[in-house]
Amino acid sequence: MTEHASIGPSSLHRLLACPGSHNLSKGKDQGKTSIHAAEGTVAHEICEEALRGEKGLPETRLGETLSADGFDFVVSDEMVEGCNLYVDHCALLSPPGQTSWVEERVDLAGLWDGNPPEPIFGTADFITYDPDEDVMSICDLKYGRKDVDPTENPQAMAYALGALLSLGLSPLHIDIYIIQPRGQSHSGVKHWRTTALDLMVWGNEVLKPGVAEMQKASAGLTPGDHCLFCPSKSGCPALRDLSKSVSKTQFSAVPPPAGDMTDQELSDVLQKAEVINVWINAVRAEASHRLDRGAKVPGFKLVPKRAMRKFVNPEWVRGEVLNHPEQFADPEKLIKKTVVTPTQFQKIDPGNYEKLMESGEISAVSSGTTLVSDFDPRGALVAQEAKSQFGKV
Repeated sequence: MTEHASIGPSSLHRLLACPGSHNLSKGKDQGKTSIHAAEGTVAHEICEEALRGEKGLPETRLGETLSADGFDFVVSDEMVEGCNLYVDHCALLSPPGQTSWVEERVDLAGLWDGNPPEPIFGTADFITYDPDEDVMSICDLKYGRKDVDPTENPQAMAYALGALLSLGLSPLHIDIYIIQPRGQSHSGVKHWRTTALDLMVWGNEVLKPGVAEMQKASAGLTPGDHCLFCPSKSGCPALRDLSKSVSKTQFSAVPPPAGDMTDQELSDVLQKAEVINVWINAVRAEASHRLDRGAKVPGFKLVPKRAMRKFVNPEWVRGEVLNHPEQFADPEKLIKKTVVTPTQFQKIDPGNYEKLMESGEISAVSSGTTLVSDFDPRGALVAQEAKSQFGKV
C-alpha cells in the first residue's frame, strides 16, 4: 500500500488555498476513496508494470479483471488506449540508456534543511533526466475527466522540487507533463516548462510560508473548488456557513425563475453553487455511508440501483457462437467485429494511420459544450448572433 503524507504534493492545491483544512482533517480517514479514484489506481498500476517491464504493454491486459480499494474493473479498450498514451509518451521522453524513475518517492524535507515541521513527501509517476539537453521531465497521469492544467500546478511543482532535492539533479529546465487521456485537451498531453531556480523560489516563497500557516491553530478555512478533495468537507463549518448565507441572502422565500435573473445574478449563484454542491455531495455520501451500516437517517433510505446485465465470461460466449453457429438465431449479428482504437491503429500501422488522418477518416469531435468558471484554462467559444445562425424568416 502506498504511504501518504498529511502534507503531500497531491493535497497541496487544497492546503495552500485553505490552510485550515489541514487541522480540520487531522485524525480523519484520508484513505477513503471513490470508484473513480480506484479506477485511476488500476490505470496507474497497468502503466507502472508496463514501464518497469514487469508485464506486457497495456493492450496485453485487455479483458483482465483488476481490483483496487474494494472495486473490480475489467480492463477496457478505453483504459488500454489511455494507458498507451501515457506509456508511449514516457518512452518518447526516455530513450534506452537514459536514467528514469517510475513511481519514485520524492521528499521535500531538504527545503527545511532536513527538519520539516512534519513529513512532506509524495510519489511521482515518472521522472527522467536528459543530460544532453539538461532537462528533467516529470510526467503525471490523470485518469479522471476533470481537466488539470500543468501551468504552476502545485502538485506537479512539488513533485519536481522533490525530485531536485531527493535525486541530486540540477537541470537547467524542468518540463512538466500532465497526461490526461479522458480530459478536454485534444492530444491528451499538456506541457509547461519552468526552471530549477524558479522552482526553488516557489518552494521558499510559497510552499514554506504556506506550510507554516497550516501549522497554526488559527489557520483559516477558505471554501473553493479545492473542497472537492477535502476529507472533512461534510463537516466543514466554512462550507456550512456559506450554504446558509446563500440560502438567506441570495433568494427571497421563493427563488426567482432563472429566466428572470440578470447575467450578474446568474454568475453569483453559479459561483457559489459549485462550492456548495461539494458540501451537499459530501453530506449525501456521509448519509449513504451511515445507512449502509445500519443507522437511521430520517426521511431517507438506500435502494438498489438499476441492475446492469453483463456476460460473466464474454470470451466463452463468443467461442460458443463461433464454434456452434447452427445453435444460434443470427450468429453474425451476435458477434460483431470492430476496428481497433485509433491509438492502437497508429501503433500497429503508422503509415496507414497518417493516410487516414490526412483523408479525414480519423477525427476528434467535441460532443457539445459545458459550462465552467473563468478559472478553467480552456478558451471560451465565441457566441454566434441569432441573425448569423438563421436565414430570413
